[in-house]
Amino acid sequence: MSDTFIEKIQPFCVALLIMVGVSVGMLVFSGSVPDGIIVLNSVGDTIPDVAAVVTGALCCPGVICIFWKSIRMYVLIALAFVLLIFLSAVCFNAAFESISYRYAKNDEPVERTAVILMSDNDSKLVFEFLDNEEVGIVDSESTLSYFEPMEKGDTCVAYYLNGILGIDFVTDMYVKKRARH
Repeated sequence: MSDTFIEKIQPFCVALLIMVGVSVGMLVFSGSVPDGIIVLNSVGDTIPDVAAVVTGALCCPGVICIFWKSIRMYVLIALAFVLLIFLSAVCFNAAFESISYRYAKNDEPVERTAVILMSDNDSKLVFEFLDNEEVGIVDSESTLSYFEPMEKGDTCVAYYLNGILGIDFVTDMYVKKRARH
């Protein structure tokens, strides 16, 4: 690896480390959204997908590195950058969720009707608001421990808060009408 390459990426490395430090610091000082609050954040759902695709795209050059030694360090550096950017993005996202919740928590929640599209006791709960067809996907293990079991087709009332930065919250949800089975 040439010294000029290292000199050229040094400012980027320093900026990346500062960004990671700031994002982790924001997360530490902002805290997290309380348990039992459903966070509807489309950006937060996209971050892992993008990181997975980019990391997967680096696997092809990674396989080539087995035979071509001169690019090993470049691919390793690229992978480290992707993983540090992913860490930073996750920390920023969690901090923004917390800040958005703090902003919205004193507002009066709006009652919105939703229908359960899929409910699996071991996996995910998927629901759709009937007024604008917005879909929410929630990990049922952690955030739904306070809600009664819901089944596919149930009509529910969700208490909805509008946050900032496009991050919204469901503070409570209860079954209004059970689906016929």
